[in-house]
Amino acid sequence: AIALRGVGAPKDAAAWQDAIPTLIIALTGTDNHLRDQARHGLMIAGGPAVPALIGPLTHENAEVRRHATIAIEHIGPEAKAAIPALVKGLADENAGLREHAVKALVRMGAESLPSLIVALKSTDPNVNDSAVRALGRLGALPVPVLLVELRTADAALAARIVTVFTQLSRHASEPLIAMLNHADIAVRKMSVSALTGMGIKVVPELIQMLKSPDQTMRGNCAAALGNMGAVAKDAQAALRVEGPNFAEALKRIEAPDGPLVPTL
Repeated sequence: AIALRGVGAPKDAAAWQDAIPTLIIALTGTDNHLRDQARHGLMIAGGPAVPALIGPLTHENAEVRRHATIAIEHIGPEAKAAIPALVKGLADENAGLREHAVKALVRMGAESLPSLIVALKSTDPNVNDSAVRALGRLGALPVPVLLVELRTADAALAARIVTVFTQLSRHASEPLIAMLNHADIAVRKMSVSALTGMGIKVVPELIQMLKSPDQTMRGNCAAALGNMGAVAKDAQAALRVEGPNFAEALKRIEAPDGPLVPTL
Protein backbone atom coordinates (compact mmCIF):
# COMPACT_ATOMS: atom_id res chain seq x y z
CA ALA A 1 0.00 0.00 0.00
CA ILE A 2 2.80 2.42 0.88
CA ALA A 3 4.63 1.58 -2.34
CA LEU A 4 1.53 2.16 -4.44
CA ARG A 5 0.71 5.45 -2.77
CA GLY A 6 4.30 6.47 -3.30
CA VAL A 7 3.72 6.39 -7.05
CA GLY A 8 1.58 9.47 -6.57
CA ALA A 9 -0.98 10.42 -9.19
CA PRO A 10 0.93 11.23 -12.39
CA LYS A 11 -0.99 11.30 -15.64
CA ASP A 12 1.93 10.38 -17.87
CA ALA A 13 2.22 6.73 -18.88
CA ALA A 14 5.97 6.48 -18.24
CA ALA A 15 5.63 7.05 -14.50
CA TRP A 16 3.00 4.34 -14.22
CA GLN A 17 4.97 1.94 -16.44
CA ASP A 18 7.83 2.03 -13.92
CA ALA A 19 5.33 0.96 -11.26
CA ILE A 20 3.74 -1.97 -13.15
CA PRO A 21 5.07 -4.70 -10.80
CA THR A 22 3.77 -2.81 -7.77
CA LEU A 23 0.45 -2.17 -9.48
CA ILE A 24 -0.01 -5.87 -10.25
CA ILE A 25 0.66 -6.75 -6.60
CA ALA A 26 -2.06 -4.28 -5.59
CA LEU A 27 -4.46 -5.49 -8.31
CA THR A 28 -4.21 -9.08 -7.09
CA GLY A 29 -4.31 -8.15 -3.40
CA THR A 30 -7.25 -7.97 -1.02
CA ASP A 31 -7.66 -4.19 -0.62
CA ASN A 32 -10.50 -3.09 -2.91
CA HIS A 33 -9.53 0.58 -2.82
CA LEU A 34 -5.94 -0.16 -3.83
CA ARG A 35 -7.23 -2.53 -6.51
CA ASP A 36 -9.18 0.34 -8.05
CA GLN A 37 -6.11 2.57 -7.97
CA ALA A 38 -3.97 -0.17 -9.49
CA ARG A 39 -6.41 -0.71 -12.35
CA HIS A 40 -6.41 3.01 -13.06
CA GLY A 41 -2.60 3.11 -13.14
CA LEU A 42 -2.38 0.06 -15.41
CA MET A 43 -4.86 1.61 -17.80
CA ILE A 44 -2.66 4.72 -18.04
CA ALA A 45 0.47 2.59 -18.41
CA GLY A 46 -1.10 1.11 -21.54
CA GLY A 47 0.56 -1.46 -23.79
CA PRO A 48 3.60 -2.15 -21.58
CA ALA A 49 1.22 -3.37 -18.83
CA VAL A 50 -0.40 -6.03 -21.02
CA PRO A 51 2.03 -8.93 -20.35
CA ALA A 52 1.61 -8.40 -16.61
CA LEU A 53 -2.21 -8.27 -16.93
CA ILE A 54 -2.62 -11.58 -18.76
CA GLY A 55 -2.18 -13.64 -15.58
CA PRO A 56 -4.80 -11.69 -13.58
CA LEU A 57 -7.32 -12.23 -16.41
CA THR A 58 -7.65 -15.84 -15.22
CA HIS A 59 -7.13 -15.20 -11.49
CA GLU A 60 -9.22 -17.26 -9.06
CA ASN A 61 -10.74 -14.09 -7.61
CA ALA A 62 -13.60 -12.73 -9.75
CA GLU A 63 -12.91 -9.12 -8.74
CA VAL A 64 -9.29 -9.43 -9.86
CA ARG A 65 -10.47 -10.86 -13.20
CA ARG A 66 -12.97 -8.03 -13.57
CA HIS A 67 -10.44 -5.26 -12.92
CA ALA A 68 -7.87 -6.86 -15.24
CA THR A 69 -10.44 -7.28 -18.02
CA ILE A 70 -11.59 -3.66 -17.72
CA ALA A 71 -7.95 -2.51 -17.88
CA ILE A 72 -7.38 -4.56 -21.06
CA GLU A 73 -10.62 -3.23 -22.55
CA HIS A 74 -9.40 0.32 -21.93
CA ILE A 75 -5.96 -0.36 -23.44
CA GLY A 76 -7.64 -1.69 -26.58
CA PRO A 77 -5.83 -2.95 -29.73
CA GLU A 78 -2.41 -2.69 -28.08
CA ALA A 79 -3.55 -5.56 -25.85
CA LYS A 80 -4.03 -8.16 -28.63
CA ALA A 81 -1.67 -10.55 -26.78
CA ALA A 82 -4.47 -10.91 -24.23
CA ILE A 83 -7.01 -12.29 -26.74
CA PRO A 84 -6.59 -15.99 -25.76
CA ALA A 85 -7.14 -15.15 -22.09
CA LEU A 86 -10.12 -12.94 -22.96
CA VAL A 87 -11.69 -15.80 -24.92
CA LYS A 88 -11.38 -17.96 -21.79
CA GLY A 89 -13.30 -15.19 -20.05
CA LEU A 90 -16.27 -15.83 -22.35
CA ALA A 91 -16.85 -19.02 -20.31
CA ASP A 92 -16.78 -17.21 -16.95
CA GLU A 93 -19.68 -18.13 -14.66
CA ASN A 94 -20.13 -14.40 -13.93
CA ALA A 95 -22.32 -12.78 -16.62
CA GLY A 96 -20.87 -9.32 -15.94
CA LEU A 97 -17.35 -10.61 -16.48
CA ARG A 98 -18.38 -12.28 -19.74
CA GLU A 99 -19.74 -8.93 -20.92
CA HIS A 100 -16.48 -7.16 -20.07
CA ALA A 101 -14.60 -9.85 -22.03
CA VAL A 102 -16.95 -9.27 -24.99
CA LYS A 103 -16.31 -5.52 -24.87
CA ALA A 104 -12.55 -6.04 -24.68
CA LEU A 105 -12.59 -8.41 -27.68
CA VAL A 106 -14.67 -5.94 -29.69
CA ARG A 107 -12.02 -3.30 -28.96
CA MET A 108 -9.44 -5.60 -30.61
CA GLY A 109 -11.31 -5.40 -33.93
CA ALA A 110 -10.08 -7.68 -36.72
CA GLU A 111 -7.42 -9.21 -34.45
CA SER A 112 -10.12 -10.98 -32.43
CA LEU A 113 -12.04 -12.43 -35.41
CA PRO A 114 -10.32 -15.85 -35.68
CA SER A 115 -10.73 -16.48 -31.95
CA LEU A 116 -14.37 -15.35 -31.98
CA ILE A 117 -15.17 -17.69 -34.87
CA VAL A 118 -13.72 -20.59 -32.88
CA ALA A 119 -15.75 -19.46 -29.85
CA LEU A 120 -18.91 -19.32 -31.99
CA LYS A 121 -18.52 -23.06 -32.61
CA SER A 122 -18.10 -23.89 -28.92
CA THR A 123 -20.49 -26.34 -27.28
CA ASP A 124 -20.48 -24.14 -24.15
CA PRO A 125 -23.62 -21.92 -24.42
CA ASN A 126 -21.96 -19.12 -22.43
CA VAL A 127 -19.06 -19.06 -24.88
CA ASN A 128 -21.03 -19.20 -28.11
CA ASP A 129 -23.62 -16.69 -26.84
CA SER A 130 -20.83 -14.27 -25.88
CA ALA A 131 -19.19 -14.78 -29.29
CA VAL A 132 -22.50 -13.95 -30.99
CA ARG A 133 -22.70 -10.69 -29.02
CA ALA A 134 -19.11 -9.73 -29.80
CA LEU A 135 -19.37 -10.49 -33.52
CA GLY A 136 -22.65 -8.58 -33.67
CA ARG A 137 -20.86 -5.41 -32.51
CA LEU A 138 -18.09 -5.49 -35.11
CA GLY A 139 -20.06 -3.92 -37.94
CA ALA A 140 -19.38 -5.21 -41.46
CA LEU A 141 -16.04 -6.73 -40.40
CA PRO A 142 -17.15 -10.33 -39.70
CA VAL A 143 -19.61 -10.68 -42.62
CA PRO A 144 -17.17 -12.17 -45.21
CA VAL A 145 -15.77 -14.65 -42.67
CA LEU A 146 -19.23 -15.70 -41.52
CA LEU A 147 -20.36 -16.25 -45.11
CA VAL A 148 -17.44 -18.64 -45.60
CA GLU A 149 -18.37 -20.46 -42.38
CA LEU A 150 -21.96 -20.83 -43.59
CA ARG A 151 -20.84 -23.07 -46.46
CA THR A 152 -20.07 -25.92 -44.06
CA ALA A 153 -22.13 -24.91 -41.00
CA ASP A 154 -24.49 -27.36 -39.34
CA ALA A 155 -27.95 -26.13 -38.35
CA ALA A 156 -26.87 -25.01 -34.85
CA LEU A 157 -23.95 -22.94 -36.13
CA ALA A 158 -26.04 -21.52 -38.99
CA ALA A 159 -28.63 -20.40 -36.44
CA ARG A 160 -25.95 -18.57 -34.44
CA ILE A 161 -24.67 -16.90 -37.60
CA VAL A 162 -28.22 -15.74 -38.40
CA THR A 163 -28.37 -14.23 -34.91
CA VAL A 164 -25.11 -12.35 -35.57
CA PHE A 165 -26.46 -11.09 -38.89
CA THR A 166 -29.62 -9.94 -37.12
CA GLN A 167 -27.50 -7.84 -34.76
CA LEU A 168 -25.44 -6.48 -37.65
CA SER A 169 -28.67 -5.28 -39.28
CA ARG A 170 -27.79 -2.93 -42.15
CA HIS A 171 -24.59 -4.84 -42.90
CA ALA A 172 -26.29 -8.20 -43.29
CA SER A 173 -29.52 -8.02 -45.30
CA GLU A 174 -27.95 -9.78 -48.29
CA PRO A 175 -26.68 -12.84 -46.38
CA LEU A 176 -29.97 -13.11 -44.49
CA ILE A 177 -31.91 -13.13 -47.77
CA ALA A 178 -29.54 -15.81 -49.06
CA MET A 179 -30.55 -18.01 -46.11
CA LEU A 180 -34.27 -17.91 -46.92
CA ASN A 181 -33.82 -21.20 -48.77
CA HIS A 182 -31.43 -22.78 -46.26
CA ALA A 183 -31.89 -26.55 -45.87
CA ASP A 184 -32.95 -26.21 -42.23
CA ILE A 185 -36.44 -24.83 -41.52
CA ALA A 186 -35.32 -23.32 -38.18
CA VAL A 187 -32.68 -21.24 -39.97
CA ARG A 188 -35.23 -20.14 -42.58
CA LYS A 189 -37.66 -19.08 -39.84
CA MET A 190 -34.98 -17.07 -38.05
CA SER A 191 -34.01 -15.38 -41.32
CA VAL A 192 -37.63 -14.45 -42.12
CA SER A 193 -38.02 -13.05 -38.60
CA ALA A 194 -34.77 -11.06 -38.81
CA LEU A 195 -35.65 -9.55 -42.20
CA THR A 196 -39.15 -8.71 -40.98
CA GLY A 197 -37.56 -6.79 -38.12
CA MET A 198 -35.36 -4.79 -40.50
CA GLY A 199 -38.49 -3.28 -42.03
CA ILE A 200 -38.70 -0.86 -44.89
CA LYS A 201 -34.97 -0.68 -45.65
CA VAL A 202 -34.93 -4.25 -47.02
CA VAL A 203 -38.23 -4.05 -48.93
CA PRO A 204 -36.59 -3.24 -52.32
CA GLU A 205 -34.18 -6.19 -52.00
CA LEU A 206 -36.99 -8.58 -51.08
CA ILE A 207 -39.14 -7.36 -53.98
CA GLN A 208 -36.28 -8.17 -56.36
CA MET A 209 -35.94 -11.66 -54.89
CA LEU A 210 -39.64 -12.38 -55.53
CA LYS A 211 -38.43 -13.09 -59.08
CA SER A 212 -36.11 -15.87 -57.91
CA PRO A 213 -36.49 -19.21 -59.72
CA ASP A 214 -36.34 -20.90 -56.30
CA GLN A 215 -39.85 -21.48 -54.93
CA THR A 216 -38.76 -21.55 -51.28
CA MET A 217 -36.83 -18.30 -51.72
CA ARG A 218 -39.83 -16.60 -53.34
CA GLY A 219 -42.23 -17.83 -50.70
CA ASN A 220 -40.07 -16.73 -47.79
CA CYS A 221 -39.41 -13.31 -49.32
CA ALA A 222 -43.18 -12.96 -49.50
CA ALA A 223 -43.46 -14.11 -45.87
CA ALA A 224 -40.96 -11.48 -44.68
CA LEU A 225 -42.73 -8.75 -46.67
CA GLY A 226 -46.19 -9.77 -45.50
CA ASN A 227 -45.15 -9.95 -41.88
CA MET A 228 -43.89 -6.36 -42.05
CA GLY A 229 -47.47 -5.22 -42.60
CA ALA A 230 -48.18 -1.79 -44.07
CA VAL A 231 -44.51 -0.76 -44.28
CA ALA A 232 -44.17 -3.22 -47.20
CA LYS A 233 -46.96 -1.62 -49.22
CA ASP A 234 -44.55 -0.98 -52.11
CA ALA A 235 -44.41 -4.76 -52.61
CA GLN A 236 -48.14 -5.13 -53.32
CA ALA A 237 -47.83 -5.00 -57.12
CA ALA A 238 -45.08 -7.61 -57.15
CA LEU A 239 -47.03 -9.84 -54.76
CA ARG A 240 -50.10 -9.87 -57.03
CA VAL A 241 -48.20 -12.27 -59.26
CA GLU A 242 -49.23 -15.78 -58.29
CA GLY A 243 -46.79 -17.59 -56.03
CA PRO A 244 -46.51 -19.48 -52.72
CA ASN A 245 -47.40 -17.27 -49.75
CA PHE A 246 -48.05 -14.29 -52.04
CA ALA A 247 -51.82 -14.07 -51.41
CA GLU A 248 -51.35 -14.42 -47.66
CA ALA A 249 -48.64 -11.75 -47.72
CA LEU A 250 -50.93 -9.35 -49.58
CA LYS A 251 -53.68 -9.90 -47.03
CA ARG A 252 -51.33 -9.17 -44.14
CA ILE A 253 -49.99 -5.96 -45.72
CA GLU A 254 -53.58 -4.78 -46.09
CA ALA A 255 -54.64 -6.07 -42.66
CA PRO A 256 -51.53 -6.14 -40.38
CA ASP A 257 -53.47 -7.62 -37.46
CA GLY A 258 -54.03 -10.84 -39.38
CA PRO A 259 -52.10 -14.08 -38.84
CA LEU A 260 -48.38 -14.15 -39.66
CA VAL A 261 -47.41 -15.53 -43.04
CA PRO A 262 -45.77 -18.93 -42.46
CA THR A 263 -42.19 -19.72 -43.37
CA LEU A 264 -41.85 -22.32 -46.13
